[in-house]
Amino acid sequence: ASAPAATGYLVATIARSDGVAHWTATVDLRRKEMVVVPAVHPVVAADRATELWLIPPNAKPIPLGVFPSDQPAKMRLPDEIVARMNSSAILAVSLEPHGGSPTGQPTGPVLATGALQTT
Repeated sequence: ASAPAATGYLVATIARSDGVAHWTATVDLRRKEMVVVPAVHPVVAADRATELWLIPPNAKPIPLGVFPSDQPAKMRLPDEIVARMNSSAILAVSLEPHGGSPTGQPTGPVLATGALQTT
């Protein structure tokens, strides 16, 4: 396991497969909070929601919650999630029904992904 970042922060640029950044995420490991800020204003169908996932190495995606695609969102992170956030994990955003994935795993297309990096 890699040690927590000395600064206590991790950042990710969550970008589409063509490299266009859609969101930036900043994780404050000490406060156990993450802020997700849109880099562009992604258009999401009215009957869909954007859900954020943490994908640890060699593990299934862990749902972090539904967030508004077009405005900054702050998320509280449980201890077990914070423990798995390090520079080998990836954040991903998928398109889901309102309220989030009914299965606990992404069911819609993945819009964007980004690797967590120490600051």
